[in-house]
Amino acid sequence: MTYAALSPFLPRHLHAPERNAMSGLCFQLKPSSSTLALSLIAIHLRLLHSWPSFLHLNSGAHLSSGEELMDVEMDKVPGCEDEQDDEDFEPSQLGTKSYWEDAYQRELSLYRDTGDVGEVWFGWDSMKRVVRWIEARGTDKDSSVLDIGTGNGVLLLELAKVGFTRLTGIDYSAAAVRLAQSIASEQGHPHIVFQEVDFLALAAAAGDRSLGPFDVCVDKGTLDAVSLSPDGATERRADYVEALRRMLGPGGLFVITSCNWTRPELLSHFSDGFELEEQIPTPTFTFGGSTGNSITSLVFRRRG
Repeated sequence: MTYAALSPFLPRHLHAPERNAMSGLCFQLKPSSSTLALSLIAIHLRLLHSWPSFLHLNSGAHLSSGEELMDVEMDKVPGCEDEQDDEDFEPSQLGTKSYWEDAYQRELSLYRDTGDVGEVWFGWDSMKRVVRWIEARGTDKDSSVLDIGTGNGVLLLELAKVGFTRLTGIDYSAAAVRLAQSIASEQGHPHIVFQEVDFLALAAAAGDRSLGPFDVCVDKGTLDAVSLSPDGATERRADYVEALRRMLGPGGLFVITSCNWTRPELLSHFSDGFELEEQIPTPTFTFGGSTGNSITSLVFRRRG
């Protein structure tokens, strides 16, 4: 079931697998009546309260922006939090290279005209939670970090600002790489390396061996986009996991943020060769006795 013209992601239990990249957003919901009802309620609440870009309700009834809302409870609704469903999403243009090349070409033009760096997938708060986690755990500032599907590269800029020096961002969109390079250079961080690379191609035995291994790999939505591919999403997810094995060194950390996949589903996707290290807390909301998250952030460690 598809709905249009909304820019925020909703979680897949209210999870929306598509985002707005400077155009109208269509998002898909599972055909569960309870999920649909909750999603429509969430949409209505957002319109009433002018929520920020992403759904950031806490059971304490505060938005991340500080705006106070009603206390909604949502702990026991079927289809929430513990749901695990391996079926693929309906294919979407958001799973294609051409879509992102066009989107980042527009963002590059906008940056050149206005200096606006463009969208941050899942919002600034989500990105900064990841940066804070990496820094707070005492990660060596000389650790090599790979941003998978770097987009405008602002995650790596934030890591550079707190002292990390060996930073690499890859994206299969040439326009995204040009945008990231321009932003990093103009903000005084030309040492950050940005390369036009299709991460999934690294799964092949004959794939690029000039990259990696890395100490830390970060994904903030790339697996979500891969999962919308019209060209065999299940196989492409398998390629993603294999590429990650090749790029992440033994004992290395993989930090993933997703709005399409729940914790149980991510644990299933990365069960072979990875173990859960930690879950990074993300904003929750409750309604009708059931608790949900707008996004899920997990940290995996690659087994040696």
